[in-house]
Amino acid sequence: MAVPISNPDIFWHLSAARRAVETGSVPTSDWLSFTMRGRPWVDFEWLQGLLWHGVHGAAGMPGLWALKSAVLGAAAWALWRLLQRAGLAGSEAAGLTLAWTLALSSANDLRPENASLLLFVLLLSALEARRASGPAALAREAGACAAGFAFWACLHPGWAYGLVLLCAYAAEEALRARRPSALALPAAAAAAAFLAVGPTGLGVLVRHAMDLGAVARFLNEWKPADPSDWRQWPFFALAAAALAAGWARRRSDPALGAAALFFLASALRHVRTAPYFSTAAVVLVALAAAELPAGRRRAGLAAVLALCAAFWAGSVPRALRSAAFFDPAFVPVRLAEFLAREKAALGALRMYNTWHWGGYLGWRLPGGELFQDGRYIFHPLLEEKGRALKSPEAFAAFLSEHRVDLVVLERGNWAREMPAPGKGGGTVRRPFYIDYLPEPGWLMAYWDPQGYAFVRRSAVPAEWAREHAYTALRLDDLEAAEAGLESGAVPRGVFEEEVRRHERDMGPSPDSVRTVL
Repeated sequence: MAVPISNPDIFWHLSAARRAVETGSVPTSDWLSFTMRGRPWVDFEWLQGLLWHGVHGAAGMPGLWALKSAVLGAAAWALWRLLQRAGLAGSEAAGLTLAWTLALSSANDLRPENASLLLFVLLLSALEARRASGPAALAREAGACAAGFAFWACLHPGWAYGLVLLCAYAAEEALRARRPSALALPAAAAAAAFLAVGPTGLGVLVRHAMDLGAVARFLNEWKPADPSDWRQWPFFALAAAALAAGWARRRSDPALGAAALFFLASALRHVRTAPYFSTAAVVLVALAAAELPAGRRRAGLAAVLALCAAFWAGSVPRALRSAAFFDPAFVPVRLAEFLAREKAALGALRMYNTWHWGGYLGWRLPGGELFQDGRYIFHPLLEEKGRALKSPEAFAAFLSEHRVDLVVLERGNWAREMPAPGKGGGTVRRPFYIDYLPEPGWLMAYWDPQGYAFVRRSAVPAEWAREHAYTALRLDDLEAAEAGLESGAVPRGVFEEEVRRHERDMGPSPDSVRTVL
């Protein structure tokens, strides 16, 4: 929960909140990109964005990290209290809460679903308390459901999972006690949530759900749960324990068991929804464990703690080692500084950019000609981009169709054997951009260990191109540079000048460059 923030999508949320503050209203159409400019866009997480904007403005990334840690910590505390009410001792509840925190691999970053997770735990606590003590005044409870879900719907679509949970408990009560009035609770919650998001927002959420199958092919966070990913092992261990507990409690807790099965099916299809299942699952396990003899519970607690300690020792310290509030691994900080510095030459150019870099680039370079970011309106472009990357010819046609003159890419790992520069013969491995962004039509204007910026040579003044083009010292192409220096195809003076220029931008040359020199 205390790991540094690394989610790149927070920046388009900040852009949307900044726009809302500047204009006095929540955005209803896109303004950040050239591909979707003016198209309808519903910000169904607008309240979350405004909260982040306020915290970031007051305390920067440390403030957002503190907010994230506080929300997740509050969810863990509320769950621990719920597990105690389920019949576990404090230490036993703490052990299960620890297992739950380690199963949140998709939710321990700063994300809008942080709030959904807290509200989901609070809702489950309230439903368990209601079942234990009996219903209170129906009008008061229905009013609380309506207000709570209206608030939740402005924060994150996780309210839909809360509604599933509420429906399951209401249906159980209606069947057991023959009190159909309990169904008024989910009816009030659903009506309030639908009013909060509006018809357009509801349509967006439905379409978003329909798109997830296609989106999962391109975005890791929406892929199915994967047992080969060690980070998801706590989730699968909890799933096995919950299935056993759910079967044992099938008559005592049918609502919770049925909801947990629904959430498990969702999580297996899209791992990002795993936190909802993990929450229901750990309560099921607690209810089953509370009926075991004390000796078996102590042995189970020891096993849980041993497994948690082993997993924690192998994974969590690495995430905490940086001792930073924000990890910039997934955003192009230095590259954005270059684009801002060269705004006079590049600011008006249409830019193709890596998907998850778009949010940061749009926030850092307001008014730029962005291609895409992490919002749902760009999902159709994922398919189009996937087809374009199948060949250099297809990519060239893709860039021409969208009239792109600036290409900003994350460092690639594609390479193939090509003839070495010069007349000495032989081959060297060269990066994908040799084929996909070939000279002389395209020039590499910037690179750092994260990625590169290419500019269509005809789109910038010739003098600017001469001053900024990297022709010899290029990322992942030093093998060719070395062969070219040896054969004389690459002038040593040109190479050394590019090294000096890169040192000015980035600091001392990396060891691989010094080796070539």
